[in-house]
Amino acid sequence: MRCAPLRARGISFELRAYKMTTSMRSLSTQRQYWTWRRRPFLKTLVVQGDRSGYLFALVPAGTELDLRALAEASGNKRVELVPQRDVPA
Repeated sequence: MRCAPLRARGISFELRAYKMTTSMRSLSTQRQYWTWRRRPFLKTLVVQGDRSGYLFALVPAGTELDLRALAEASGNKRVELVPQRDVPA
């Protein structure tokens, strides 16, 4: 994993791994897995920075991404959410 850019900017993060089986390939199956374990489900958002280009943000379900904080942490003046229709499946 490429964690060096996060470390270099002092962005706190935590890597978590879990064993994936062939039956866990769908998003709904993974959601059931995490719900069963009483862990928060994460959503992946794609944003585009005015300087850095595209970024991925993982945020707990039920929360909102602070675009200003992400822009500052990523060295951008501003970032915008990429519309879902523009993200390849």
